[in-house]
Amino acid sequence: MPLPAVLAEALGVLLPDRCAGCAVEGPVLCRDCSRALHAAEPMLVRPRHGGAVHAAQPYEGVARAALLALKESGRTDLARPLAISLAGALRAALPPGDAPVPVVPVPASAAGDRRRGYRPVELLLRRAGLQPTRLLRARADAGAQQKSLDRAGRAAARDDAYAVLPAGRRMRRTGVLLVDDVVTTGATLAAAAAALESAGIPVLGRAALCATPERIPRTSAPERW
Repeated sequence: MPLPAVLAEALGVLLPDRCAGCAVEGPVLCRDCSRALHAAEPMLVRPRHGGAVHAAQPYEGVARAALLALKESGRTDLARPLAISLAGALRAALPPGDAPVPVVPVPASAAGDRRRGYRPVELLLRRAGLQPTRLLRARADAGAQQKSLDRAGRAAARDDAYAVLPAGRRMRRTGVLLVDDVVTTGATLAAAAAALESAGIPVLGRAALCATPERIPRTSAPERW
């Protein structure tokens, strides 16, 4: 059973492992990998499904290795450097104005949360200095349903993947920023946005830590900040 996030991160500080980017013995990220992670600038990507998404990184190299280590190997000590990167995408995705906008993480499955002992997207948001607002839960059968369908079937079924929690009743007509860890086709963010908007909660922007390379515009330079 995975350690709770706080204990796992504390042990990661006391007992240095290896760089998540290049596996050299030492800190959580060596100097070169840390520099590579933070050199990337936020970009606007337009996946197949849903609207535009502000992404901090391509899902490759150091960013991919660090995110996988965070999600699959309990390396919660990587949340802070990844959160620094995510913060740039969050700033880009926020609408103009000074009014605070609730930040809503796209939830993983309940089984994934139990296996890890923490929620990666929420952890990233907290390390970025934000308080995540839980408004969604993943339906228990959504993963199995998606796996049994072809591409067209998945697109048709995605709107049923999430349910809005009772707390959402207090958020009607309150715009939110929707955040996930990785955007690929955009179907996950589209499903989460559809659930919120069907409950009367406008989605003002979408952000992700990473976007898969094939979703990043290659024929023209992506918008950058």
